[in-house]
Amino acid sequence: MGYDEFKFANNPAAAVEKHVPAGAWLVICTVALLFAGLGYWAHVAEVDQTARGSGKVIPSRQTQLVENLEQGIIADIPVSAGDSVVKGQVLVRMDDSLAKAKLGELGQRRAALSAELARLRAQARGDAEFRMPEDASVIDEPFYRDQVAVFNSDLQNRKQQKLVREQQLAQRRQALLEAEATREKNDSLLALRERELQLSRKLNKSGAMPEIELLSVERSVAELRSDAKILATAQERLAAEVSEASALIEADQASDMAKIVERISQVNADLSVVENALNEAQYRVQQTELRSPVNGVINRLNVSSIGEVAQAGTTLAEIIPSDDTLLIEARIRPQDIAFVRPGLKAVIRLTAYDYTRYGSLTGKVVRIGADTIQDENRETFYQIIISTSAEENPRLAKDIQIIPGMIATVEIEIGSRSVLEYLLKPVLKIRDSAFRDPR
Repeated sequence: MGYDEFKFANNPAAAVEKHVPAGAWLVICTVALLFAGLGYWAHVAEVDQTARGSGKVIPSRQTQLVENLEQGIIADIPVSAGDSVVKGQVLVRMDDSLAKAKLGELGQRRAALSAELARLRAQARGDAEFRMPEDASVIDEPFYRDQVAVFNSDLQNRKQQKLVREQQLAQRRQALLEAEATREKNDSLLALRERELQLSRKLNKSGAMPEIELLSVERSVAELRSDAKILATAQERLAAEVSEASALIEADQASDMAKIVERISQVNADLSVVENALNEAQYRVQQTELRSPVNGVINRLNVSSIGEVAQAGTTLAEIIPSDDTLLIEARIRPQDIAFVRPGLKAVIRLTAYDYTRYGSLTGKVVRIGADTIQDENRETFYQIIISTSAEENPRLAKDIQIIPGMIATVEIEIGSRSVLEYLLKPVLKIRDSAFRDPR
């Protein structure tokens, strides 16, 4: 053994220091620092912890059924199964010839009643003239022209009738005046004859007038008194006739007004019935165009040929709604459900679209099943519902079309753990299960 060998034999550290080059020490220190840095990073760095599952898109509302109101013939089918439709879009057109004919008939009936009602109200006001309104429609014009003619004819008839009544009244008044004059003349003559009778009786009593002359005067007075009674009765009768003739004029006016008011009431009632029937007819015409009640996709179209007869109450189309809210029905394993709760954020990827190009959707858990469910493969899972909307995902309404039934994968963010915990998890499991063999 040489001197150097003997020198380092009892000092290994010195031997290592002597034989290890300086560059090797630098490498060793660098590796040690690297591992220390990685250890620190693994301790402080956190990664998201997710619960994964699969699911499918489900309608946010029930499937909408489109039915026809009554039996009819298919006139047009402008859509096909699978088409996207908007609310109010026509799906099927029924033959509307009968419905429109009924609507036109009722429209003319309403126009006729409206024109008659306008004429009756003008008569009730006592208007001297009735004209067709300037804003009358083409449908209204002939009916208003007819009512203008009726108004003028009725006005002429009433004027003629009133003229006859007034002439009769004037005749009776003239007769009454003549009777009054005759009675006054008779009364004056009677007064003179009665005075003459008084004088004649005195003369007869004194013997100055023969009895036969006295009888002649008495007979003349008796005749005048009889005429006075007859004239008084005639005057009363003529006065009654004057009152009757005057009352007839007022009665004619009252009768005409009563008839007008009664007819107005009847026309209003008829117009109300026609309006109701017209609304129903308009509704039936509208129902000949079956429209989509919601935005959605046509899942099924039960008619296919023009001229086909559709029975009343038949479901012609099924619409799956597609509004701003989208629901995902997902399956989560029982071992992951403990950390899943409503309100947690979820990332949704639709298998129909490449997420590297179209991206993923974000949503949140809204409902968790109360118990596990077992599928046909006897796999147990919890069913959860995830909701997303166009507000959260602008691309949902622009770049892609999502329909019920699409398959999706979901990732629910249930927390976070450090990288070190992930790395140590297998070691900890081995430690917990070590030395537990009962044998």
